[in-house]
Amino acid sequence: QAKAALREMNGFPPIFELMRSEYAIIQNMALTSLHRATEDAENRGVMRDLEGINKCIDFIGNPEWNDLHVFAVMVIANCLEDPESVEMIKDNGGLMKLVAFITDTQPPEEEDKSKGGKDKGKASRAGKKGKDDEDKKKGGDSDVVVPSLPEVKEHAAKAIARAARNAG
Repeated sequence: QAKAALREMNGFPPIFELMRSEYAIIQNMALTSLHRATEDAENRGVMRDLEGINKCIDFIGNPEWNDLHVFAVMVIANCLEDPESVEMIKDNGGLMKLVAFITDTQPPEEEDKSKGGKDKGKASRAGKKGKDDEDKKKGGDSDVVVPSLPEVKEHAAKAIARAARNAG
């Protein structure tokens, strides 16, 4: 019922905004909500229509948020259950961004951007010390589990495999 209510109440845009928070715990909760919501086929359609998949792909492009990349990749993987989403991600270059993410390279259009300067549209956690950062450094009780890079790449590879399986 909650998944339907999220869709009916137009709850996706506020969650997308929370993904840009300077606090890792808020980003984690937003991505966890999207992961659960995209288990529902209709919500995956909403994600596609609102370009939420692209927002998740952009999220994994920000190295400052590498501690949460796995959650964004899991949302992308859910969305790739639908052939329409697979086509969209292929057409807009998102699949190449996922491949580049796994291989630690930059897709061609990102290389061009990096030569021209920083992308001003991305929020940053750099230089902002919060409880989450202190907990991570101390090994304290933060709700954010920091996955290893191989784990993130494994999820990204599974997302690509899912895309291949569901390609039309």
